[in-house]
Amino acid sequence: MNIREIKEMILNETYTSQSELHDQILAYLNDRVLTFSIKVNHRGNPITLKNIYRSRLLDLLNPTLQEKTRHLIFFCDEHTELEIVEDDEIISTSCGNQICRDAFDSYYFECDNCSEINHQDDRCSFDSREDEYCQSCYDDNSHWCDDCETSYHNSDYCECDNHQDDDHEDSNLSAWNTKNVIHNLGREHSIRFYGIEVEVQVFERHSRNEIVDIFRNCFNQDRQFIVCKRDGSLHTEKGFELSSTNASFKIHKEKFWNDFFELNPAQYVKAYNGYNCGIHIHCNRSAFTDDQLRRLNIFYHNPENRKLITDIAGRGANDYCRFVDDIDYHSPIQTGGSVYKYRVINFNNNNTIEVRIFKSNIKQISFFRYLEFVHTVNNWILETTHDYNDNHSDYDTSKNNYFDWLLKNINKDYSNLLIFLDDKNYFDHLQHIEQWNDIYTNFKTVVHDFRINNEELIRQESEE
Repeated sequence: MNIREIKEMILNETYTSQSELHDQILAYLNDRVLTFSIKVNHRGNPITLKNIYRSRLLDLLNPTLQEKTRHLIFFCDEHTELEIVEDDEIISTSCGNQICRDAFDSYYFECDNCSEINHQDDRCSFDSREDEYCQSCYDDNSHWCDDCETSYHNSDYCECDNHQDDDHEDSNLSAWNTKNVIHNLGREHSIRFYGIEVEVQVFERHSRNEIVDIFRNCFNQDRQFIVCKRDGSLHTEKGFELSSTNASFKIHKEKFWNDFFELNPAQYVKAYNGYNCGIHIHCNRSAFTDDQLRRLNIFYHNPENRKLITDIAGRGANDYCRFVDDIDYHSPIQTGGSVYKYRVINFNNNNTIEVRIFKSNIKQISFFRYLEFVHTVNNWILETTHDYNDNHSDYDTSKNNYFDWLLKNINKDYSNLLIFLDDKNYFDHLQHIEQWNDIYTNFKTVVHDFRINNEELIRQESEE
């Protein structure tokens, strides 16, 4: 039996029952996919090739099957097998998978806040409510009482005895979902803009409300450039997020944060040692093609690059930032749900991509090291092409490809990143390779000049 014969059987209805038809179709498809898998097992990424082949087979059969029987063939990601169901019974989950109705009834739920379909392992609830939430919505809306060890919704109040007579000040933070004003600062010289989220925790001796006012006044003298808002993943009473408007790399480096660092924020808040505190850097999607976004996705998840990324970021994976080993070129870049949100690079947002790996840091050199890393990776992806074959299944996204570009494009604007790479001895071996002598000398010159001109900032980096 072949594709043409199956299509004729569907069109001419030469089968005794739908069950018989479905069995024959599935037997044929599974046999073809298995045979193809054996043939490509020696190639660079056999799983991806098998999935592409299976998808093409379905594309050939599904239009005819749907037109005649209102059924579709699809791969159920929960049962990990091909199934045939009525065309309105295929359910898409928050992480982009497709499941059948039986899988949904047994293993999934619909979040009462965002209405996304999530796995039961991702189900959360508040002690004060019957609603069910995905992990992302729970984190964004939850509050924890240390006294009675109870979680409750941000819109509710804890009713334990320890709070009956409290005289807590009302918070002046904006809601967790408050959006900043988009200014596109630096649009006269750039089409790429970054927004930076800095999570911090106020020292016990300070009032969070007072520090929030100080930070707002530091940035928002003429217009709103930053938002200070709640974040359910941070310390309940002392944590908050500082979210910037979007600006070019040049504006961020030369102007936007100057008053903030002059303020010496480390006297008011802790960042690196704050509870769950991180830094997230957004960049506008419109600056990239789909091909470039896919290569960024591969780069940040590529196991070969992991040590470099975690070294620069100051932390490894955690519940809010995960690496996924099997990311490839065909992995989705339009996503939804907490499974995708809490990855090293987040593609859930319609207008931006978000790099989430960095441990929060308000020491100037480390802070700009993060931004320079994201910016140079973006530049490298934007300025290079890739070659895909059995020897380049990573689409030329290894750290060595990145290093090659970075060293050949040395710029003092990347000095905070370069001094870190020098301290970690990433390029020491190049001094012994003759064809790299000039490039290595240029690199060491930029680093040396930065050390001479920034001795005080370097000293601050070593302080607790």
